[in-house]
Amino acid sequence: MANTRPLVMVMILESPRHPEKADAPEELSMLVRIEKLQGIGVFHDTAPAPHKFGTTTLLYGQNGRGKSTLAHILRSVATGEGGFVKERQTLGGDRLPHAILQFDDGQRATYTARGWSQTRPELVVFDATFIDDNVYSGSAIDPGHRKGLLEFALGEAAVTAKLAADSAAAEALRAASRITAAEKALAGYHAGMPLATFRALPEIDDLENKLNARELQLTDARRSDSLHKRSRPTKITVPAFDFEQLFSCLGKSRGPRDLLVD
Repeated sequence: MANTRPLVMVMILESPRHPEKADAPEELSMLVRIEKLQGIGVFHDTAPAPHKFGTTTLLYGQNGRGKSTLAHILRSVATGEGGFVKERQTLGGDRLPHAILQFDDGQRATYTARGWSQTRPELVVFDATFIDDNVYSGSAIDPGHRKGLLEFALGEAAVTAKLAADSAAAEALRAASRITAAEKALAGYHAGMPLATFRALPEIDDLENKLNARELQLTDARRSDSLHKRSRPTKITVPAFDFEQLFSCLGKSRGPRDLLVD
């Protein structure tokens, strides 16, 4: 019988405390509580304020329970980009997205329709989105994927540059394809002549009329050749006649008896 247990995913929240060193910078603030989540994904109207985060907090649950939504809320307050929250507004809900996050420095970051009241850049979310933004190892998995793994970029700036380079390379391939297609289209016009020589030929004015005139000359030449190949007429010898004897014979009259005898 197939295993029907639901898939459980894990989310870990860890405070950004620095090691205790003499030259360590000032400690960063820690997220200690989510006071309210409303109209965001599955969080229609949630007030988890009683639950306080520790130095390391483990959240786990089945798919579709809001772990990814929480990650995007934290990314939104870290970057100040409200789109991460707005695009996850509860479908069919009657409440606008609203969130209140409490930090251990006494500050609250509140999200409303106008965006966040403050940003908290000390928050860093490591998930699939972070990997997509900061790690690049080629395109989709295909027979050439191992080759793609040799082209590795780490860091947002490097990923952006690598994507731009890949885009330029793809455009270069498309341009080369267009050049090849154009060369094939011109192949019938410069048969027996290099393309560079063909392109260097001077432009001829009124080309259409000149071509038509040449076509007429070619047609006349073909007709002339055909006439030359015909057999020439032979001389006919006119037979000689004795016209005096002929007319003398015609001038004689003969009677019925002569005709009957004849």
